[in-house]
Amino acid sequence: MNNWTLTLLLNWGGLALKKFMKKFYFNTLFNTVLLITSITAFTGDHGSIHPW
Repeated sequence: MNNWTLTLLLNWGGLALKKFMKKFYFNTLFNTVLLITSITAFTGDHGSIHPW
């Protein structure tokens, strides 16, 4: 394996990882917001927000 192939692999791997981390981060953020909203809705901290 020459240096060019190694560089290409590292670049591709870094890009894929970055893309995955971005997706993972946004999914986690979205799930956290959803979870907090659900908890506050069910506990009735905000009287107007209810899932039913």
